[in-house]
Amino acid sequence: MSEGTLSLREILTSAKEKLRQHQINEVDAELLLAHLLGITRMQLHSTVPMVNGEAVNELVVDLDALIARRISGTPTQYLIGEAPFRHLILDVGPGVLIPRPETEGLVSLALDRIRARMKDTKERLSVVDLGSGSGCIAIALATESRDFGALLSVIAVEPSEQAHPYLERNIAKYEVDVRVVKERAEVALNGVKSDVVVANPPYIRDNFAISGELPRELSEEPAMALFGGASGTQLPKLFIDAAARILKSGGELLMEHEESQRDELIEYLSQEFVQVGSGDDLNGKHRYIFATRI
Repeated sequence: MSEGTLSLREILTSAKEKLRQHQINEVDAELLLAHLLGITRMQLHSTVPMVNGEAVNELVVDLDALIARRISGTPTQYLIGEAPFRHLILDVGPGVLIPRPETEGLVSLALDRIRARMKDTKERLSVVDLGSGSGCIAIALATESRDFGALLSVIAVEPSEQAHPYLERNIAKYEVDVRVVKERAEVALNGVKSDVVVANPPYIRDNFAISGELPRELSEEPAMALFGGASGTQLPKLFIDAAARILKSGGELLMEHEESQRDELIEYLSQEFVQVGSGDDLNGKHRYIFATRI
């Protein structure tokens, strides 16, 4: 078959092979090709149309360029400008942390706590998302809580100038009533009292990048959203302090962390919180802590 009559399957097979040679998930090739064609990944498999003439040449050139950038370390989500999170498709790009599947579990825990609190009150609950980034947590809570009739006032706290355009765009995209506060966690919402604080703070050790252990893709994401200090727990503890200040007595904190940090953070939480507990992600790793403000 001549180059002018290449099928999408042939183009995709070639792209997957290039990624395979660099130990990169072949699914990324499907996402990139679907993005160029303006269709979903599922449509790519269900239609398998032919691309002919000059169009195929342009497609191959454009896909090769994206594949090269992916191999160089640029995350696929940045290349296509979006990332899935639970039922959402969020706009992302350089300067904002890419939502992770692990954080979906944090949202599930928070929804369970919100649902339980709604059994005891019909009043509106105030929820704060500390370090909101793309808005994945805030928007997921605001949209999914509607399913069980929860009334929430959601505040997304995010200090990064680079992240804010994505945060604002995603809030507008899903038409949720989320207030944005452009402040650091340690000074945000002075005088405000909240029922629930949910946080995914930076928790990677600062020397992780120097040691060469950091995946190459992470080097493209904002350092301020990744690194939590020399041990990785400095910023999580700062977020705990912020939550202790913001939460009402009896209010609840739910936070994501790195698996080795659980015991240290639980001990730190016990200073101003009770009913401290932890949860594992879908891979069985210690990933979440939760506690009630004294």
